[in-house]
Amino acid sequence: MFEVRQLDNGIRVVCNQVDGVRSFAIGIYVKACSNFERDCEIGVSHLIEHMMFKGTERHGAKQIAEIIDNTGGVMNAFTAKDCTAYYARVLTEHAPIAIDLLSDMLINSRFLEEDIAKELQVVKEEIAMYEDSPEDVAFELFQKVAYGDHPLAYPVLGYADALDQLSREVILQYLDRFYTVENTVISVAGNLPDDLFDMLNNAFADYRKGGTTVKLNAPVFKGGYQFVRKEIEQNHICVGFDGINFGHKDYYCYLLISNLFGGTASSMLFQKIRESEGLAYSIYSHPTFFKDAGHFSIYTSYRPQNQMQVAKGIRSCIDALPNYIDEAMLSKAKMQLKGSYVLGLESSTALMSSLGKRSIYGTELYSIDQIMDKIDAIGSDDVKHCIARLLKSEIALTMVGDLSEDEVKAVYRVFQ
Repeated sequence: MFEVRQLDNGIRVVCNQVDGVRSFAIGIYVKACSNFERDCEIGVSHLIEHMMFKGTERHGAKQIAEIIDNTGGVMNAFTAKDCTAYYARVLTEHAPIAIDLLSDMLINSRFLEEDIAKELQVVKEEIAMYEDSPEDVAFELFQKVAYGDHPLAYPVLGYADALDQLSREVILQYLDRFYTVENTVISVAGNLPDDLFDMLNNAFADYRKGGTTVKLNAPVFKGGYQFVRKEIEQNHICVGFDGINFGHKDYYCYLLISNLFGGTASSMLFQKIRESEGLAYSIYSHPTFFKDAGHFSIYTSYRPQNQMQVAKGIRSCIDALPNYIDEAMLSKAKMQLKGSYVLGLESSTALMSSLGKRSIYGTELYSIDQIMDKIDAIGSDDVKHCIARLLKSEIALTMVGDLSEDEVKAVYRVFQ
């Protein structure tokens, strides 16, 4: 069962003791993200995440990499639209090492000019890698179509031709605004050390106070289409609807609908487009949840000659969805969703991540038993209501491939 406490300086800590394991997982979640970046800062959240691994007064970049490796543990980080997180998983006996290293990185990273210049090139390579992935391009473009000029449409990685404006001064000012007590949550799970809070209080005693908390207006989901022309063998399509935010009461119902519609090998989309008609290798649906918004998208790739058949096949599945889920199917879907949740949360890392994300979003924390109860409570009327809400939405469409605008318009008309 989880517990929420505060360090002496006010940092919230959410913890979950797990009996029978020997691992300890810790995540530092910070409200520093692309959502909060100004035009002159686009990409700074992600660059800071990289720079945290480039050296402190006590540890060089290679030492940071070696310290956790030498314990047999893992350490990593990610930047998302709504937060940035730094995390590690080690044996409980090595918890002091992980806590000391993570706190040193977040408090004492040097951000040397020469390291920033080098890492900017690394991030540009990362951007180039994503731009070489048509699937990633389709999803990034989808956010732009769906959210227009709202910060949620900004790319987390930033724009390669604008990254050089991220000077050391910009980085340090951003740190002072967002990497603060008020914007940070520590999540821990697994076999927790008896002196955990003594270690955390000592390690984070000098963490920044003050700072800024940004509150954004929720974006309005927009319909429309955009495409990127690439001379590749397949065309790629992402089509979707307005969804719900992370803390919405229908969160688990949307997961259930997606699993039945396109989230598993037995789903409607997979069975029709791949198994019955042989039109695609990869096809799936996916609900995405942000703090204040969300969407429900469908993705697939296919050979150009199958384009209209694929589009019409997806459209037929969308049209069939309101009458697709009967009581027997709903019962099986709830069993599947509960099983995947329990299996997914059996590791200390997964528990830490779930609690950390909910805490930084400011949403209610649930035990596994409470999650099971919420899934069990989903009824046919809930499913019908959620499907009806989805299908009332405007349609956003993005495509990547050897395409003309007339071809894209023709596909878009299929979904209108």
